[in-house]
Parts: sequence; C-alpha cells; structure tokens
Amino acid sequence: VDEDMAKTITAEAVSFISRKRQQPFFLYFATHDIHVPRLPHADFRGKTGCGIRCDAVAEFDWSIGQLVSALKKSGQLDNTLLIVTSDNGPVL
Repeated sequence: VDEDMAKTITAEAVSFISRKRQQPFFLYFATHDIHVPRLPHADFRGKTGCGIRCDAVAEFDWSIGQLVSALKKSGQLDNTLLIVTSDNGPVL
C-alpha cells in the first residue's frame, strides 16, 4: 500500500540497524515519498498546511529521524556516514 510504504521500509531499516550494531554495514534507503503518486500516510496528510508535496517531505524527514534515532540507540551514530541525496530534479 503506497500510503504505508514509508513506515514499512523505515521499520525494516531500523530493524536492520539494530541487527548490525556489532559490525560495519551498508544500508541503501530509498523512499518514494516525493515521487508521484505523492501519498503520504494519514499521519502526515494535511499536517504541514502547504500541500501534499510538503506533507510527503515531512514524512521523509520523519523517516530520516527514525534512522538517526536507531543509530543513536545502537551507539553507531558517531561512526556512520549518512548521505541524503535526490535521484532527480523537480517536476516541471
């Protein structure tokens, strides 16, 4: 379900981080939050007051926050390189 995807893959990534706490790892975390269709979870829809695209960005921000929290909890944050990038440009 598109609306649940961010929460689903975030939960999987947090679980992965927890399991790998004793060893180096590589995690590629790719969301669809800003892509069409922009269907943020109901927890984020209408929350920003600036439209569905902003709500999707807020959901993405939440996901990254969950990953950072998991890294802190597992003691790995200070030894982790986190790169956030885009795969393409804006919708014209």
